[in-house]
Amino acid sequence: MFYRIREFGCKPSVKIYNHILDALLNENRFAMINAIYSNMKRDGMEPNVFTYNILLKALCKNNRVDGACKLLVEMANKECSPDVVSYTTIVSSMCKLGKVEDARELAMRFEPIVSVYNALINGLCKECQLEEAFQLLGEMMDWGVDPNVITYSTIINSLSDVKNVELSLAVLGLMFVRGCSPNIHTFSSLLKGYLLGGRLYEASDFWNRMIREGFMPNVVAYNTLIHGLCTSANIDEAVYVSHQMKENGCSPNVTTYSALIDGFAKSGDLVGASETWNMMIRNRCHPNFVAYTSMLGVLCTNSMFNQAHSFIENMAMDNCPNTVTFNTFIKGLCGFGRVEWAMEVLDQMKQHGCSQAIGWSSTRK
Repeated sequence: MFYRIREFGCKPSVKIYNHILDALLNENRFAMINAIYSNMKRDGMEPNVFTYNILLKALCKNNRVDGACKLLVEMANKECSPDVVSYTTIVSSMCKLGKVEDARELAMRFEPIVSVYNALINGLCKECQLEEAFQLLGEMMDWGVDPNVITYSTIINSLSDVKNVELSLAVLGLMFVRGCSPNIHTFSSLLKGYLLGGRLYEASDFWNRMIREGFMPNVVAYNTLIHGLCTSANIDEAVYVSHQMKENGCSPNVTTYSALIDGFAKSGDLVGASETWNMMIRNRCHPNFVAYTSMLGVLCTNSMFNQAHSFIENMAMDNCPNTVTFNTFIKGLCGFGRVEWAMEVLDQMKQHGCSQAIGWSSTRK
């Protein structure tokens, strides 16, 4: 329809081109984006900031940050000033690629904005540079840029990952002092800190207090609690929470089911793992790597190697197996003296492009 537009007595405009480019971006049709953009130039149309932002996102989605930086230069040459979206897109992409210092250097070229600071803080947190993240938080305030709930929640989440609940609570206190209200993601991150630290009583108390204060759990919050309970071998309580989840109108997803299956598998409960697996399939929830590998492990523990092999084949159809999956099966086979079969599985790994772990490779030699 777009290419036939002139047949209907209409002329393409920059706005129409932007709609087409944005639709292609959402469908990840990157090759077609370049063709449409070239067509736009041939039509003598000057891209506007919306056009450039779509192109920047397309380049960054393909990890072509250098190309995105060149496009910024082109924008300046065409006297089309980059906006908040332009800079945030590139800075976020740089941080995802681990180029945090380059991102900071780029960010210094324009007026400080909260979305760019959030991208930088997220990048530093992912690199476990928490001290630098706090310095950046202070820099924001010095520049008069108010941190928002995303800023604080990102830092709280990283502190929780290293089980530093006390400092997480201090950051939560700072949020209140600065007049920034936490959301369910903030509380989910704090909950994770308690659970990772094995502080189950405090986690339960925090969960109940969160609900009393009107923060209704979402799927992320429920999954955080269920995963924490399963990890600490409280599988019965995790199942109870999953029932509560459904009663409160929050549908379990693949993360919920995989956490429960993993919990049952680690406790050697084949029945519990199988029932949860069947429930997941009945609810049309497609298994992920964790669910497959956990089921594989518990089947091997119960000497059900034929069924385990079927799981490997199903995973292969989903392009899901990796080294960990195969190693789980090989370890189970070797543990029951089925070494020849283990050798065959080792060869099967190659067919699926999985690298062999050193331990298993040396066994073969």
